[in-house]
Amino acid sequence: MRRWRRLALTAAVALAVGLAAALGSGVVFGPGLRPGGQRQEPADPYFPVELPPDVRGRLVVHDHAWPHPDPFADPNRFQGEQAETWAQRLDAAVAAFQRRFPGVEVVVEVRPFAAAAGGVEPGGRAGPAGPGGASPDVVAVWWDGSLPAAGDVVALNRYLTPEIMAQYHPAAWPLVESGGVYWGWPRWIALHYWIAPRAMVAATDPAGSGAAAGSTGGWTLADALAAAGAGFLAPPASGGLLLELAAGTLPPPAPPGDAGEGGGMPGVEGVGEEAVTALAGALGRLRVLLTETAADPGRRLAEADFGLAAGFGPALGHWAVSPPLSGRGRPDGRTLELVPPPAVDGAPARLPVLSAGAYAVLRKSGPDEAVRAQLAVELARHLSAWQAEAPVARLLALPAHIPALERWRAAPPLPAAAAARLLDDLERSAAEGLRAYGRPDPAAAPLDPVLVRQWWREWLGGQVDDETLARWVLTGPARGRTAGGGDAP
Repeated sequence: MRRWRRLALTAAVALAVGLAAALGSGVVFGPGLRPGGQRQEPADPYFPVELPPDVRGRLVVHDHAWPHPDPFADPNRFQGEQAETWAQRLDAAVAAFQRRFPGVEVVVEVRPFAAAAGGVEPGGRAGPAGPGGASPDVVAVWWDGSLPAAGDVVALNRYLTPEIMAQYHPAAWPLVESGGVYWGWPRWIALHYWIAPRAMVAATDPAGSGAAAGSTGGWTLADALAAAGAGFLAPPASGGLLLELAAGTLPPPAPPGDAGEGGGMPGVEGVGEEAVTALAGALGRLRVLLTETAADPGRRLAEADFGLAAGFGPALGHWAVSPPLSGRGRPDGRTLELVPPPAVDGAPARLPVLSAGAYAVLRKSGPDEAVRAQLAVELARHLSAWQAEAPVARLLALPAHIPALERWRAAPPLPAAAAARLLDDLERSAAEGLRAYGRPDPAAAPLDPVLVRQWWREWLGGQVDDETLARWVLTGPARGRTAGGGDAP
């Protein structure tokens, strides 16, 4: 009898230790831990498992209040809908998920735009877990935010099927792939343009059709510099300019196939010295312009004397196409037009640069990680498709989820000409090849925007010269990350 008591005590202690570990990881799972008799291998817990309706858990999501602050005023003031409305949409999405899994608690923490993804700073330095003190299971990633390290992300390959992938626009998947790994559920496809006055556009179009050279025959950085005339860029500029110029071309997306282990992008030749020299020269001109106009960085583009505006991202692009701020409809040449970012190297660029908004699932340690990860994967997929047209309503971006894209197409939130331009450029990109934001080598990981902003500040402060910055941008020093990061050489 005493032997059985000892065994019972030992089992109770083991159970308590296991529960404590689960609590420490932020997840407690109930009945149906390993449905179907599937075994969880400690070395590789990331494989699909069946989740019963009575599964229990707690998941933390890091998202942003709204994906486009006003760069000309208070960065915390949002255009369009108020942050409370967006929070209500997130609450509705969570409620729908919890109806599917009533035993799962989901906590959404609204994070600053500059916060590192998942509380991990570039270079792998741990940041704050958030107000609730729990590290996230799902993090929102988009063009201006930090990107998680490869070792922190759950690869989605095993969780994907051709049927699931077919529910999203095919152009979205290459944008969330790196080294054969799909690292996020596509949320939107953002289109990055530069902005030019109509007078300059007309000057670069001998046919007088109203389209810039970059919209028809394509253009290079040298063409853009020549067309810009007295100025290259209107402030406030940002590291986004560098990420738009560091845009390698991915091949056209293939139809969804077996996503089991991922394929990977084909290798490409390295960037030539001519490209480094060209970008360094452009940066030298830009430094002078930024220095001369730094005293008045808040001038509206429609009121400024400029040749080209770049690096503002898809949020400001909406400002450029929506009255009354842009001056659309004015008879003079300061009415603004969208043009694709020029190519630094290779063939002239005819299409905009693309980036993806996505939800990434982060790895955690602890027991029953396969079940926790499966729940987080399900939540990330759910959030990526929930009213996916809402967060892009005032962006130069399109929903990645096809049903949401069709709703956007039926009632576009942008002026008709701008909406038609986005749809046409997306389909042309899918047919001809995707220009991927911050990805000079399609076979490598994207550059982390937070890291590039650090380079930008050091360059403006004189700590980095033009050629060094150009080389960092075009050769991509970060190599060990799913989505960028790491220290510059």
